[in-house]
Amino acid sequence: VMNQYSVSFAVGYQQQYDMNLDQVGVVNLNAGIGQAYSLVNDMDIYAMLEAGGAAGRGETFGYLEPKAGIIIREIWNMKSHFEWKIGLNYFNQSERTQQIQWQQAKYFGTRHALVGSWNWVWNSRQESQGGFVGYRYYF
Repeated sequence: VMNQYSVSFAVGYQQQYDMNLDQVGVVNLNAGIGQAYSLVNDMDIYAMLEAGGAAGRGETFGYLEPKAGIIIREIWNMKSHFEWKIGLNYFNQSERTQQIQWQQAKYFGTRHALVGSWNWVWNSRQESQGGFVGYRYYF
């Protein structure tokens, strides 16, 4: 088992869920620290805690996002990624938003991929599910 520390840092515009599970655009700044373990050559697990500040819909707020996941590199140049994330204090709301996402990618060389994903989001009021299939070009 190989142990690695990781950090994240992001500045930009992204979507965050509000209390009604609507996606709202926010200007975002966040940073995180985590740990990853390589279980075998083609399978990693990780846990990360991110903290951030955002502004959107006339509000500014701080939030926390603990997350954990597994990445599996598969045969035929494919990869699966499963992640569980908890959003705390989005839009200064006491509501906790949880999200489980699965993503499957088939890579064609270094610049092209066919991607499918499934997303399940919920809080104490409601839940939402959705999927995506698409093509990605990497610059």
